[in-house]
Amino acid sequence: MLRTVVRGLTAAVAAGALATAAGCGGPTPDPPGPSSPQTLSPTPSTEATTTPDPSASVFLGKGVDDSNSHVEVPTAPVGEPASGDVTVVNTGGDPVTVQNLAATVDSGETSIIEDTCTDVELPSGGTCRIRIRHIATEPGSYSGQLTATTSDGGALSVGISGQAVREATPGDEDTSGTGTPSPSVTTGGPTESETPDPSPTDSPAPGLTD
Repeated sequence: MLRTVVRGLTAAVAAGALATAAGCGGPTPDPPGPSSPQTLSPTPSTEATTTPDPSASVFLGKGVDDSNSHVEVPTAPVGEPASGDVTVVNTGGDPVTVQNLAATVDSGETSIIEDTCTDVELPSGGTCRIRIRHIATEPGSYSGQLTATTSDGGALSVGISGQAVREATPGDEDTSGTGTPSPSVTTGGPTESETPDPSPTDSPAPGLTD
């Protein structure tokens, strides 16, 4: 009976030891490695860019405000022509005629090179076109107005602006101030060293001895 109890205790101790070894002797999990940095794609810019508009529209009719009508003539060198267009639209209910058309600027020369509006009766919804040309006489910005009256007692006004740049010249191609060095010129031939003539020596006359 005593042997049976001892065997039972021995088996229980052995089982407990095996259970402890199984619970504590397992492999330790490796710590997580460093995470890779995220690469963010650049967000495309949504900012809109504006370019000068060489055309404008002006609307005729009672109660129409054309104060924001403006044409920006493209940039051109001094002495070169640049042009802009103005479209006139009759938004009123009655026919109207454009009269006394004129273009003035504060610098350079501006002229009207095409006009399908003056003295032409525009029906309701009708359109016509005016083209102006500017030739700058000096670099810099300029501004002015295109004006006219209408047969119904109204008036139209379109702002004009532009920029002129200095005319390019052949000398502008090389502005660095450096050029190809000129080869040095040597005048005259090489100097020859002069060798002095040997001094003459007296030879005794044949047959004569001291």
